[in-house]
Amino acid sequence: MGSSRKPGYVETHLGWTHYVEEGDGPPLVMLHQTPRSADEFCELLPLVAARHRAIAVDMPGFGSSPPLPAPQTIQAFADGVVAFLDALGLEAVTLLGHHTGAVVALEIAAAFPDRVRALVLSSMGFVDAKSRQRRQAHAIPDDVEWSENGDRVKALWEGRAPLFPSGRGDLLQRFVRDAIAPSIDPAEGHRAVGRYHMEERIPLVSAPTLLIGATLDPAFPELPQVQHALTAVSQVRTVVVEGGRLPLMELNAPEVAAAVQNFLAEIFGEDTDTEESRP
Repeated sequence: MGSSRKPGYVETHLGWTHYVEEGDGPPLVMLHQTPRSADEFCELLPLVAARHRAIAVDMPGFGSSPPLPAPQTIQAFADGVVAFLDALGLEAVTLLGHHTGAVVALEIAAAFPDRVRALVLSSMGFVDAKSRQRRQAHAIPDDVEWSENGDRVKALWEGRAPLFPSGRGDLLQRFVRDAIAPSIDPAEGHRAVGRYHMEERIPLVSAPTLLIGATLDPAFPELPQVQHALTAVSQVRTVVVEGGRLPLMELNAPEVAAAVQNFLAEIFGEDTDTEESRP
């Protein structure tokens, strides 16, 4: 951990929202996947903080931020994040989202275009009518019933294990810790994504966008659909991380940092001449 890392809370209409930040410069706000928290960006945070005020937030409904009642929606997550930006006095930011966080970032860019300088969408699946129907026919990830004997923890671990590399039980432990946090429904964020009408919202996005795909991530085959649907974005870049998996932010933080820094340098001319940001 970098010595300048600062955890904090800020009050919004939903309650006290938890976040971690490091560095100075143009703000880069990071949004995690379901059912994670700001912890997902522990490895990435110090790398991008070399040139940015890097902020990882527990989205509403996750981590140590206020719970949200079901049925949760992507719009509610997005409104909560915008309230968080307001509370910190942040106007226009770069948003980096991974999986569910990417969908939330997309909705913010669609609903509040003046608040988003640029988008980084990592491992975002494409959600349309066919996808929603397909999701209804399959089990919801992390949908595990409560039990008094600890079986729920084992089920969450075993359900996610195939998406993690062998020998990285430390990453699975971090995932399970977030999934069993108080007041968290680890499946509800997935349901929110499944309810989202992305095909209606994505044409409204105009911010410069970087798409990051991980070849071993379940969402990777949908990357071309996402790129094709960004019809109002004049500057779309794509970076593919060979061998990247679901825990991309932890396992491939240097590659992600380099992709983000290079993209922002190309779009805005922001200096990226640091050891961490060189490919």
